[in-house]
Amino acid sequence: MRRCLPTREPGFSIRQPWLIFLLLFWAIVPDLDVIPGFLVGDLGSFHNNLTHSLTAAVVFSALAALILRCISRCSLTTWFIALFLCYGSHVLLDFVTYSERGLLLLWPFDLKRYESGVALFYGVRWSEGLLSYHHLVTLVSELAFTGMVVGCFFGMGENKAALHQSRFQQRIPVTQ
Repeated sequence: MRRCLPTREPGFSIRQPWLIFLLLFWAIVPDLDVIPGFLVGDLGSFHNNLTHSLTAAVVFSALAALILRCISRCSLTTWFIALFLCYGSHVLLDFVTYSERGLLLLWPFDLKRYESGVALFYGVRWSEGLLSYHHLVTLVSELAFTGMVVGCFFGMGENKAALHQSRFQQRIPVTQ
């Protein structure tokens, strides 16, 4: 966690704006499935399908972690965990969002659509069009939740770095 680039700060730090942007973007990646629907004029036709499965979360996060590992000094495991938490949190949030059709949560192993039975968020209603107040509320609440998850991840990394530094300082004898 302490070797991520580009940075002047040690570790996987919250003070790296590019990293925050990347992880927040990764939390929205499952919803990029609306792009084909937008192109064909039916926003809901592709949404909440394959990209909203745990398999997609693992596969896409692993592929992105491999790429990011090549261009940074963070470990593959660090990248994978960070990306999977962001992508997976989106899938989890959509699972506990009011839905008329559920998610293909276990695709390709099971083609059943799953619903949580507990609706914590309003969700997107494509029948309301692309721009809707309800869509904005859903987006803000999902980003806030993802921000809390990312904040916890960064907090763990910074606490680990601070603990390591304090242990290192205790080993250095002070000479006069």
